[in-house]
Amino acid sequence: MKKSVYLLAVAALCLGACQRQPEASRPVAAAKRTQPAQAPVAVATSNKKAAPAKAAELPASQLTPEMKDFLREHDLTKVWCVATAEGPVAYPNNGFFGAERYRIEMVFLEMHRDEQRPEVMYVRGKSRYKKIITPFEGTLTVSEIHNLKADPEILIREGNPAYSVVGRFELREDPTTKGAGVYRGHFGLDFQLDTDESLLLVDSGEQLAARAAGTLFEGEWISNKTGSRKPILWGQDFTAIGNEILEEFSVGMREVQINPRYAKLGWDSYWENDEWWVDAKVARL
Repeated sequence: MKKSVYLLAVAALCLGACQRQPEASRPVAAAKRTQPAQAPVAVATSNKKAAPAKAAELPASQLTPEMKDFLREHDLTKVWCVATAEGPVAYPNNGFFGAERYRIEMVFLEMHRDEQRPEVMYVRGKSRYKKIITPFEGTLTVSEIHNLKADPEILIREGNPAYSVVGRFELREDPTTKGAGVYRGHFGLDFQLDTDESLLLVDSGEQLAARAAGTLFEGEWISNKTGSRKPILWGQDFTAIGNEILEEFSVGMREVQINPRYAKLGWDSYWENDEWWVDAKVARL
């Protein structure tokens, strides 16, 4: 049983310091808390606001008033995107795309919550698939929050509550790009509340929403032009789900080691410190 925990640290980080690291070693976020939480949960924002994405088309919320209050108190967005004075610090997630299960990378660069509906998070980001980088924008919408019975051996703060969050996502690729489409599906998040105004990702327990990946997105990509559909799956700790997708995907016991047989599926460059999502800066004369 894995005993790793993902610390959601308050980031006073510099974007330039965000180098490629093993998923299990990355800080993930901090969530402001004004008083002890009594019910279900969330983490925060970038220094820019992502454009609203047709919020009127979103279905009516099924959350209870208590759950909505919880989401107002705890901002989930910093799980994926942390604002700093020098710009957002992003943590790319890895996963599998299409029937061949080729590697895809997804990164959220700007996020903020809807002012009236705290369960709705607007996002802008980029994907990289077979060296092609494509911008996207869309929404994450929390639909349920549950108490989580986490493995006590992996909890950092014994006695502090843990929660599972599930919801829907829709991420639309820039329609002007070749072969654009839309990602749709469900996401899960498992975490424990800390005592220092932060959250801790949980990867061991009963009925984990993210299947031990910390955060997990699963669904399909649909082509705008042809309507063809391809399965998509990505997460914070992709090694937790890799062996479900590809036989003997990860090898080794102490650190992340990807089976060399899958180098042809894009996994040969995982350890490269390549901040591919950062726009190139234009030199000034």
